[in-house]
Amino acid sequence: MGYDYQTADPTLYPLLKQFAQHNRNCPTEAEALLWEYLSANGLGVTFKRQHVIGDYIADFVCLSHKLIIELDGGYHQLAS
Repeated sequence: MGYDYQTADPTLYPLLKQFAQHNRNCPTEAEALLWEYLSANGLGVTFKRQHVIGDYIADFVCLSHKLIIELDGGYHQLAS
């Protein structure tokens, strides 16, 4: 099966998937508000949240329209 986007490195994917699951369970206030609207099909298209693409986790993705929405949160500034 071919994808129009880069898939994750198989060695990193399990860790990225775990982070994505954590992010879905603990959204920022902005993410929770936007997801409430997007999940109600407010735009007439399907969105996924905390979706792994390549080596990144996108906050919201509409695959059919090749659209990524990234909301900045304080955790982006934290050093690991």
